[in-house]
Amino acid sequence: MAEEDSRKSQYQRKLARQRQLELMEAAAMGTVPSMQLDLGSGGIRSRGGKNGDDLSFVGDEHQPVVYSPTNKRTSLRFSPNNSPTGTGKATSNPFKSRSAEEAFSINLMDHDAGVYREDKPRGSIFNTMRSMFQFPSAQKKDARISETINLHDMEETDAEIDYLGTKPDWLKARRDESRRASPMAAFSGGCGRLCAGLLYQLQQTWTQPRRRRLLFIALFCTAIVVLTFVLMHTDNPASKYYHHFVTEPYLRAQNTARFNEIMDTIVMASVSHTSVFQDLLSPEYHALRWIAYSDEAKLDPADPMLLQRYALAVVFYNSFITFETIAGRQQPIIIGDKQWEGVPNPGWVRKDYWMTEKGHCMWFGITCTPNDEDENHYDANAPVVSLNLTKNHVLGPLPPELKALESLKSLDLSHNKIEGSIPWQVGRMFHIKTLYLHQNTISGSLPGEIGFWEEMQDLKLGNNLLKGSIPSELNRLYNLEKLALDHNQFTGQIPIVKSLTKLEQLYLDNNKFAGNFPFTLIFLTNLLELNMNDNHLTGTLPAELENLRHLRNLHLQNNKLHGKIPDAIFTRMLHLAEITLENNALTGDLPEDMGSERLLRVVRFNNNQLSGSIPTTWDQMITVEILHLHENKLKGTLPPAIGNMTALQELYLNNNQLTGMIPEEIGQATNLKSLFMEHNEIGGRVPTSMGKLENLRTLRMFDNKIRGFVPDEVCDLSSFHKLTTFSADCAPFVGIIMKCDCCTKCY
Repeated sequence: MAEEDSRKSQYQRKLARQRQLELMEAAAMGTVPSMQLDLGSGGIRSRGGKNGDDLSFVGDEHQPVVYSPTNKRTSLRFSPNNSPTGTGKATSNPFKSRSAEEAFSINLMDHDAGVYREDKPRGSIFNTMRSMFQFPSAQKKDARISETINLHDMEETDAEIDYLGTKPDWLKARRDESRRASPMAAFSGGCGRLCAGLLYQLQQTWTQPRRRRLLFIALFCTAIVVLTFVLMHTDNPASKYYHHFVTEPYLRAQNTARFNEIMDTIVMASVSHTSVFQDLLSPEYHALRWIAYSDEAKLDPADPMLLQRYALAVVFYNSFITFETIAGRQQPIIIGDKQWEGVPNPGWVRKDYWMTEKGHCMWFGITCTPNDEDENHYDANAPVVSLNLTKNHVLGPLPPELKALESLKSLDLSHNKIEGSIPWQVGRMFHIKTLYLHQNTISGSLPGEIGFWEEMQDLKLGNNLLKGSIPSELNRLYNLEKLALDHNQFTGQIPIVKSLTKLEQLYLDNNKFAGNFPFTLIFLTNLLELNMNDNHLTGTLPAELENLRHLRNLHLQNNKLHGKIPDAIFTRMLHLAEITLENNALTGDLPEDMGSERLLRVVRFNNNQLSGSIPTTWDQMITVEILHLHENKLKGTLPPAIGNMTALQELYLNNNQLTGMIPEEIGQATNLKSLFMEHNEIGGRVPTSMGKLENLRTLRMFDNKIRGFVPDEVCDLSSFHKLTTFSADCAPFVGIIMKCDCCTKCY
């Protein structure tokens, strides 16, 4: 009899389980109030109460719990009917003491987790773990609780299996929605299910020997620690997976908002104009996209360093676009949310750390304000004070966005392939002190905005294609010390620069400047070097040049200057080392006061109309290495003072009207390498002392009146020393004037 009651009770429980699933589905569909079920001797009748959760229970057997749509998370406990009326009662406290005869508990939220649960996000590891620990019925701590029947642990019937395998549409929809949840939630949900499995194994082995229980406890704790570490670590695979698979609409909305905010910041700061972002090939558009989408630094649009990072990105993409255009590969970038991978090739020699997540103070060629450790190169975004990309194959025009580098003091882009004109916006670099743009192909004229560079000290724009006149605003660079505009196509007159009193080096050579020699240069009393050669300058040299007492180099060759060479130049310029006045129209005698110069090394007066003789006072020019006096109208004899010029290496006296003989003292100039005396009227014989010129490489004395034999000591210079070229009047068909067995060419 007892066995038959047991089988009957088991059958009723299974049937109740099946009815419970049907009620749960009906509750989810909102059809609970219209149902009336009969479960054997007992049953459930709906009274049509509010929300369909007012039910009565009939019978004296275990009844299934009714799912309430308005209270999904309530755990209900039902006791058997012991009253005369046979009505069951619901108890709200699931842990309340109950009869040990036939009591059971149901937690609806433990059934098919993730299907009926409405809280977000689904599949969270923490929600899964929380639900795992919310089943007190599973903690069989005493005999009374162990007698409690949990419908979740019941064996499924064939009908239940068929029902679960069918999956109604609403259940499939909920499952599909769960699968479409974020990968991060799916990952954490999987971790939760793994923990649930470990906990289930722990429950199954709890009654096993103590050693096995401890083993599973240790395994469970280890899994929890490992999963926590994986989820918390910044480089965990789940976070990367989530980052790369965010839904496209959200990514587009987020990127578009950031893109527009950064663009507004750039435009409001007058760094770039709105129109440049409409060109998909512009470096500004490329740089903006990189800052907004791809830059892993993710600077806030309000961060002042964002503008500097943007300006540097423009420099990079400016070269990149030009490089790709030359290669024939450049195309507009695609509008969308596709992220760029890797660093493009701008054609540079070096691009260390450029366009990476590193702070731009780490990028190659960039120096920032010193940090706390007094370092200029460090991983941070700080004000840029220096940008040096010289000889780095930088291409393209000079970007006006450089003005965003407000703290920039030094910019060196020399020896590259920069083209285009100098944008007027660079005049906004108010703190610039050094600007090197020489050895490029920059064209156009100088903008008047250069007058704002009041702190400028060193400006080099030589070896470019600049043209036009020099703006008068140049006179406002009061702190300028070095100015190099050489090897360009500047025209007009040299501007008045008398206010540049700190100027030490002025290079205006190899241009097309015209007009008289600028008199205002005499006010530049700190001038050390003055190069204005290879222009179209006219007029005379003012005697007031003596005011330039610190001048070391004076280069005025290849102009149209005329008049005399002022003697005062050499009486007051005690530091003069080089003076080159060749290829002009200068007249008069050679200045005698040059002998007082103790530092003079280079003298080039050739190709003029100078007359007179070589002064005897030049015997004190013991430091002169190069003396070019050829192509003039000099007369007289060679002074013995030449022998005192012991440092002399080049002596060019050809194409003059010199007479007399070669002095014996010439043999004392032992450092002489080249001696040109052709096309004169020098007579006499070749002195034997010339055999001491062991460093002589070239000796030309043809078209003169020199006669006799060439001494063996001189010929030995060809046999045992460095003489390779010796030309004289030794040709037999014109009559033997000289007999030379060692000449390399006879005239």
